[in-house]
Amino acid sequence: MKLYLFFSSKKAHKFYAFLVLFTCSTFFAQAGKDGNLTLSTSNTVLNRYAKPAANIAAGATSFSVSNIADLNRDGSTYLTGFVSNAASYSSNALSTGDLIMIYQVQGAIINTTNTIDYGAITSYNGAGNYEYARVVSVAGNTINLSCAVTNSYAIANHVQVVRVPQYNTLTVTATGSIVTVPWGSANFGGANAAAVERRRGGINTILSNNLVNNGTINADSAGFRGGETDNNTSGANANFYTDFVTTSSNISAEKGESIAGYSSEYDALGGRYGRGAPANGGGGGNAHNASGGGGANGGIAANWFRGAGVMNSFGTCGIPGAWALDPDYIANANALTNSAGGGRGGYSYSSVNADACLIGPSYPANFIAPGIPAVNVVQDAWGADRRDVAGGLGGRPLTTSGIQKQLFFGGGGGAGDGNNNAHQRAANGGGIVLVMNLNKISGTGTFTANGEAALNTVGAGNDAPGGGGGGGTVLIQTIEIVNAAVVRANGGKGGDQLINSNEAESPGGGGGGGVVAIINATVDASIKNSTGGLNGLSTSFSVTEFPANGATSGGNGTISSTSKNVTICGACYKPALKDGNLYPTQHGITALARAGADNGNWPMVRQSGWTAMEAKTKGFVVNRIQTTAQVIAIPNPVEGMMVFDIQADCLKINTTGTSAGWKCLSNQTCP
Repeated sequence: MKLYLFFSSKKAHKFYAFLVLFTCSTFFAQAGKDGNLTLSTSNTVLNRYAKPAANIAAGATSFSVSNIADLNRDGSTYLTGFVSNAASYSSNALSTGDLIMIYQVQGAIINTTNTIDYGAITSYNGAGNYEYARVVSVAGNTINLSCAVTNSYAIANHVQVVRVPQYNTLTVTATGSIVTVPWGSANFGGANAAAVERRRGGINTILSNNLVNNGTINADSAGFRGGETDNNTSGANANFYTDFVTTSSNISAEKGESIAGYSSEYDALGGRYGRGAPANGGGGGNAHNASGGGGANGGIAANWFRGAGVMNSFGTCGIPGAWALDPDYIANANALTNSAGGGRGGYSYSSVNADACLIGPSYPANFIAPGIPAVNVVQDAWGADRRDVAGGLGGRPLTTSGIQKQLFFGGGGGAGDGNNNAHQRAANGGGIVLVMNLNKISGTGTFTANGEAALNTVGAGNDAPGGGGGGGTVLIQTIEIVNAAVVRANGGKGGDQLINSNEAESPGGGGGGGVVAIINATVDASIKNSTGGLNGLSTSFSVTEFPANGATSGGNGTISSTSKNVTICGACYKPALKDGNLYPTQHGITALARAGADNGNWPMVRQSGWTAMEAKTKGFVVNRIQTTAQVIAIPNPVEGMMVFDIQADCLKINTTGTSAGWKCLSNQTCP
């Protein structure tokens, strides 16, 4: 927020100071608009979700949505199966002073070559960008904003508009939970899973002055979707199916959803099948019956190594045990892999009870590097498909340009290959929890965006399961977290192969950990986790000594703290005339008595272009305070009071009428 003072004079030597406020602000001017709310009911959805009707250009101050009623408090059909609280908003329809979030979910550009580099991100292309905006008015399906939009948003990249509740005090009791409608839910309509109408949801975001959470605020399993199953595969034989991307469901299973898209987008990029990992989505398991890789989100992108995941499940073979026979172990200079991102899916179908501690998997020449190995490694002792290294690769960690302006869903796990209806879809990634709280968060509840655990095999169990979902994102901006609240964005476990015979497929790779970020907290007693999900296990009699059977765990995600605020663009006040011209007096201060608590002498009109203050002096002087500690110690502060903090070198305004409510106005600008 910037403060500008313009001065002009008239014949009578009366001086006018024009106070012009640009309030793209890091403090929350409208927090409390929807009053206080206490929630004791589980499965409550507070946000509302709509699709833009057209692209939104940077600098736009208005845009249209496809159906404004989608943002209504009441009557949204997509809330079927969830609880809708009648007190969640002070008005049913979106109205003046309401807050919205604009979020671009997908659109990343990836490498599409049929190599291990398939899925590497070449441009984020706006994927993950978001911003908050204040509503000035609504006319039909058109939303008018108080400030210009910062980013451009292309609807082809699946943008959504989210209505955000604004509470004075939000209380979630031990029996209460606030959730989101999952991304891509059939509740949103559409003819199929890839339909544009379904590309919304997955976000749980709240603005409050104070938050008491003894329940749950979560977006668990609400992010990018896991790969779907089919019953097409190639026969178990001596052939190697190594494709990283393909259009054939006979060669591989579906990839998990990512910031690069979903099945329909993948089809345009070379195919929805193949073991390659598309951005943060897990790769599908290749034939015959290899399992899927885990999705991803957090972690260090440079530490992604061949999508190999974390080799940490040893069975009874010792350390490194059976892993020493794996080509990714060899590629890693004969060391256990500790790759960031999702875990790798395990080996393909075998039918003989050999010794996994002594006999490794099969893989083709040049699998590790050109000339390494020089010839195919074929382990006929395993029978059937010879236990090929064919599992889906783990998804890639993502890199944000700044958590306060770009964040992501967890990637979906890749599906396992199958042909016996014994496998199930892969796991969904975690969604996004974004809490902006002005003062204090108390209570010992949870804030979570965990990836989903992949489903196990069913029936005879003679197919491969999918990979776990990548952890999502939990971002909390507040001054204090005073109790041991739990903040988690963990990856989901890979699916188990449940079978009672010598036939062995493989279990799924674990999902990579997500992102946990705390902004501006001077007190933080929370317990934070973003751990990778464990790989699944096989119960086959032939791999009891090594039940991971080639599947690996997901890598840990990211835990961070920062002082860079999420901004809310509020009301932009700009001068109507150029400096030096006379401003007509529309409203102003007619009494010169000092304003304070319960003083009505300073009438202001919201959204006015400027304010005239008539005085007999030539200036407008803001009180100067030497230190930040002295500012905090000001007795009986009044909301709206302004002082200049010399130590912090910024103009401060009190936003709450408390000592904790002093916020700098010097670091944001509006168009």
